[in-house]
Amino acid sequence: MTHTEQAAPLPSLERGKSLSATGFIVHPTWRMRSGVSEIHLHGRLNTGETFLVIDSRERPGFYLRSSDRDSGRLIVPRFGGTLSPVGRRTMDGETTERVSVSAPGKLGPLRRALASAGIRTYEADVPFAWTYLIDRRLRGAIEISGSWRKGTTIDRVYRNPDLAPCDHEPRLTVAALALDPQTGAVRRCGSRDRILDRSRERGRDRLVGTRSPACAS
Repeated sequence: MTHTEQAAPLPSLERGKSLSATGFIVHPTWRMRSGVSEIHLHGRLNTGETFLVIDSRERPGFYLRSSDRDSGRLIVPRFGGTLSPVGRRTMDGETTERVSVSAPGKLGPLRRALASAGIRTYEADVPFAWTYLIDRRLRGAIEISGSWRKGTTIDRVYRNPDLAPCDHEPRLTVAALALDPQTGAVRRCGSRDRILDRSRERGRDRLVGTRSPACAS
């Protein structure tokens, strides 16, 4: 999952419409724009059109125990963060506080500072974009309700729409390759999960195994 400190300008937008559409998320990520963190969900609609969902309403964050709130208040503000109570509990039943910051890049340093003070954190190692999906129970298939505009390279660009999970099964036409940087093994996701051994000395691929069921592509 990739991100940058400052995203490139959005493509020019031509016209606006308000519709509900169903699609599949291909790539969740985030961007910083004018000091505001934005969730970017790239995907394809069931009509075949590409889409981009931009949500600037969500702040990056994680959780700590309410019993650690006073200790956390000595550290969290140093990173520009805030603490607020939420209706979530730990596995042993204790209430929690949400730690919110302005940018995902602050999550790691803040988490380490809290850990150094002996304060346990929860979901602090989950990437920002994935937290956004988990909180909304979005697993790929998505229903988008809101206005959209046409971009120069993207068919539909939505800004701060309403999102909901749905039962949409996409028609996949592209197989994915996964390369192991240590062994050079290439895994192809398709009708079978074929494990290929990339031999630079021989200059050819050697099939070393198969695995089923097929992985998602």
